[in-house]
Amino acid sequence: MVIKIAVCDDERIALEAICAKITKTFEQCGIEARTDKYLGSEKFSAASENSDYDLVFLDIDMPGTDGISLAKKLREQKAPPTIVFVSSREEKVFDSFVVTPFRFVRKGRFNTEITEAVYAYIRERLDNDKAVTFRINKNSSIVNIRLNDIVYIESFKNNQYIHIAEEREPVGLSMTMDELEENFKNYDIIRVHKSYLVNMRYIRRIDKEEVLTTTGDRLLISRRKAQEVKKSFLKFLNRKGKEA
Repeated sequence: MVIKIAVCDDERIALEAICAKITKTFEQCGIEARTDKYLGSEKFSAASENSDYDLVFLDIDMPGTDGISLAKKLREQKAPPTIVFVSSREEKVFDSFVVTPFRFVRKGRFNTEITEAVYAYIRERLDNDKAVTFRINKNSSIVNIRLNDIVYIESFKNNQYIHIAEEREPVGLSMTMDELEENFKNYDIIRVHKSYLVNMRYIRRIDKEEVLTTTGDRLLISRRKAQEVKKSFLKFLNRKGKEA
């Protein structure tokens, strides 16, 4: 496993120090990491358009495009990276909530807090790599699918299909929606409609009648489940914030 990391800061000394600490922490954990440095937001903005970073550390206050604006663009990617903000201004933590970062690191305590952020990321990454076994319709074969790759599950004409991140075609399953709901009850995948189960990691927004995913899909949400879904999603966000 190689973790692809980007670090963006407009101060060269801070950039070098942050990168060195990140590299050292991953090495101490025995995990290979590739870190790309970007001095300033414009360089990162251009490079990130077609990037596949797993983890991004962003300074917030930078000339031109600030870190929060960069994070908003990253959130529009089909498989957005985990975002950690780094700032010397602690009050910026409140502004950062709009993009739900994984962590907020204070530059004055970056040695300790970057280490904590990396440890938390590794724990979550290992947890996300857990896979679930399914029997699929085609040839009744068995497949293993990582939980973190499941975007949503759809029921269409009495058939169930699992939609996987970065895969064009969904996978047909030999299970009912009720069986799938039961199967995922201990994970962050919830029933939002009789026809949909969705992975909360991929929820961008919950509107009155639909759930918008980070992959751009719009899924119906039933009226009777709307409040329950919103509460579950808030609990999910709060839990992730505490874990961070």
